[in-house]
Amino acid sequence: MRGKTPSPALPLGMRYNCCQMGRDAIQDKLIPKLHQTIRNESQVVYIFVELGKLLEHANGKKKYSIVNFYRDWVVHTKLERSSIADKVVRYFDDAHRAINEPELIENPPSLREGILGLVGYTPLRMQLEECLKHFGLPAILCQTEAAFSRFMRQLGRVVEDSPLLINKQAKHTIATEYVESVSVTPLRNRQELIFDWIPNFHKEPANKLLPFRMIFPVKDYIAHPRPPKL
Repeated sequence: MRGKTPSPALPLGMRYNCCQMGRDAIQDKLIPKLHQTIRNESQVVYIFVELGKLLEHANGKKKYSIVNFYRDWVVHTKLERSSIADKVVRYFDDAHRAINEPELIENPPSLREGILGLVGYTPLRMQLEECLKHFGLPAILCQTEAAFSRFMRQLGRVVEDSPLLINKQAKHTIATEYVESVSVTPLRNRQELIFDWIPNFHKEPANKLLPFRMIFPVKDYIAHPRPPKL
């Protein structure tokens, strides 16, 4: 039985046009969504999923690694093969080395500053705005504290249903001393949505840090009026 004749490859120019048409279609769908006030979880999921498609079209996952991290968290419960994942695991490992082998660590790292600087509120807001503008999209949700607070609140509600396991990226990366992966687990009270970042160990350290906590807003942001000038 003869095999099927392979389909001829599209010319380079035609492939480019097809990709451009795909990007244009995604942008056309996103623009009206980004003009809407963020009021529910489905809006946040849609924005991140469609941005993820644009990043894939443009090979922009590394450039916009924070946006891609949250996009993955929105749609997955396990994160690996990611530069962000490697850095998160490395921060936790370095922090545990600092309290267990202080003589080997000259400048002990700040776990809080490291994680928040990597995937915290401000870096996400800055990179998301940059990413949206890069693709010619409105960045309204990033431009005021009230708008971004609403966005983050709904993002928190999305990912609270997806406890995240962050694995080190690849076997060829430099081995960690203690930490193998990090689990992100939600806790909720009336005022805040809290995520505990808890390391999982391949070698138990004698001293362990308390879980790192990231807090998402639950209530609407309220802009307090400035006092009148005297």
